[in-house]
Amino acid sequence: DLTNKNDLRLCDVLDYKTEIEGHPLVMLYAGPGSGKNFFAESFISGSEKYGIPKKTVLIITSRKSKVLETLDSDALDLDSHITGAWGNYHRYLSDSGLLDEENQAYVRTLRSNYGLYNEKVYQKSVVCTYAFIETYLKKRYLPADMTTHLWELFDLIIIDEIHSLVSEASYQNFPFYILDLIREFTFRRQYAAEHPVECEEPLCKQIIVMTGTPEPLDEID
Repeated sequence: DLTNKNDLRLCDVLDYKTEIEGHPLVMLYAGPGSGKNFFAESFISGSEKYGIPKKTVLIITSRKSKVLETLDSDALDLDSHITGAWGNYHRYLSDSGLLDEENQAYVRTLRSNYGLYNEKVYQKSVVCTYAFIETYLKKRYLPADMTTHLWELFDLIIIDEIHSLVSEASYQNFPFYILDLIREFTFRRQYAAEHPVECEEPLCKQIIVMTGTPEPLDEID
């Protein structure tokens, strides 16, 4: 817990290059007031001070209030900003068929499952609740459509209050969908490493999970 250490934040004590970058799955444990939210939001715009690069980030939290708070940090509502690839992309084209300089930064090119063609999507950093991920994976995710794959649409996925997966699993379904997302990301990275000729790694390189209450996580396999 960093709350009584001269207002230090996670960003002040973590070295991004050595402790975060390059690790596919990172768990951060820090108590209330330690700056977990500030750390997560630093990836949205990047931070030269802390050496944190700007990324396209999906922040998943258990609280709707945190979604609304993070929307003030240049993140967007997931529900309206993950749609289909081509419709979403072309919505931002000018009359000349080009994106302006600001919007070009948010275009990413996805690889097809078979490497036959690439597809462009327009994707900014977004934030949502656990419950929305359940709905998304149930109703929008299609295994054959890469433009619906969250591990391709974002550079980084941050899951806040990860202990909720245990504490709310007895009466909610969303914890199982969040676990499925983590396991799918891990499986695809591992499979790509073992079969480099057949497929590439997901565009998302990392999942960071955060909590101030790590004890319940002992129950997760």
